[in-house]
Amino acid sequence: MEVLSIAQDESGKGPRFSLQARHHQGRFHHHAFAEYTGFIKKLKHFQDYKPPLAPPHVLSAALFLVLTILALKLTVVNKVFLILAVVISTALYFLLFSAPNSTIEPIKARYVVNCAGLGSDKIAKMVGDDSFYIKPRIGEYLLLNKNQGDKCNKILFPCPGKMGKGILVQKTLWGNLILGPTAADVNDPSTASRTTAEVMKIILKGCRGLIPSFDSGEIIHSFAGARAKSSRGDWIIEPCGTAPGFIHAAGIDSPGLAGSPAIAKEVVKLLKEAGLKCVSDLNFNPNRKPIIVPKNNWSIWRNGKKESIKINAQDKKMDPALHVVCRCEKVTEAEIVDSIHRSLPVDSTQAVRKRTRAGMGHCQGEYCECRVKKILARELGKGNS
Repeated sequence: MEVLSIAQDESGKGPRFSLQARHHQGRFHHHAFAEYTGFIKKLKHFQDYKPPLAPPHVLSAALFLVLTILALKLTVVNKVFLILAVVISTALYFLLFSAPNSTIEPIKARYVVNCAGLGSDKIAKMVGDDSFYIKPRIGEYLLLNKNQGDKCNKILFPCPGKMGKGILVQKTLWGNLILGPTAADVNDPSTASRTTAEVMKIILKGCRGLIPSFDSGEIIHSFAGARAKSSRGDWIIEPCGTAPGFIHAAGIDSPGLAGSPAIAKEVVKLLKEAGLKCVSDLNFNPNRKPIIVPKNNWSIWRNGKKESIKINAQDKKMDPALHVVCRCEKVTEAEIVDSIHRSLPVDSTQAVRKRTRAGMGHCQGEYCECRVKKILARELGKGNS
């Protein structure tokens, strides 16, 4: 969802805020493509990119007409290649650059919490608050295979510097070794000019001083993201000075994830002070049943009995609780089905990955992603499409 505007009603009658929000329904658009590719040096370019005004089919038809005229003098083989090129380019245009379908929805609210991350300064300006701005600071990680996880059993920090805590080494909860993050301001021209090889060199060099013995040949994945660094140099958790009932939770950079429970409590306190009457939900259950079932190598405990789990490469009918779909992380069909039917909707392999780790192993979904997609189609009643 994208907030387009916020209007205030100071009459005291009805909701204070009227928001105009756009809901995107496309598969990809230029922002998502920037994240999907992972090309950090291209990130700003794609943020500034605007799709052409002409619809894709109009551009494709014009291109096809021009190329067809040129093809009259070509051989039969070259004509075939030319037509294939037009078809492929048209398909890529639709996939990557066509603007998504969207609807604009009015939303009225008495209270608003501004927790828009990198866009929180833009949201603040919509209600006349320009007391801070966000300086996106990018960070990259390298993830190594589980056979490197025993290189350290603690989180190892270097001495901190002006950009933060530095590049660290740690063992993940699941046994991998993770290196990073870096820290570079997105708006710094030197950040955009860095190559992937240069970023990897920075991370590896920084971590060698902490753990010299890890094998960089065991890197299985890389990650990148931008922290919402504020111009104040600290988190901004406070009432907005220009709009009563508007609460800022902005500039939450590292360690925002660890601090999120305390941030939530502070925001609730500020909302109460602004006049919100909070009523406790007596039926709320703070304990959520886990999705992932503990594994002891290739076995699980069920009903007090140890049972073997195994890969079902032939797709024969078997107990979902014993059928391993993701062989790297030993995720079973039952775990995937459970994740699909939880209260928070799941309709993609990426969503299943984040809830069950199916696809997060050494092969990064090469074996299991198509199988997860098949289970999703079956459970959601979408056939094999």
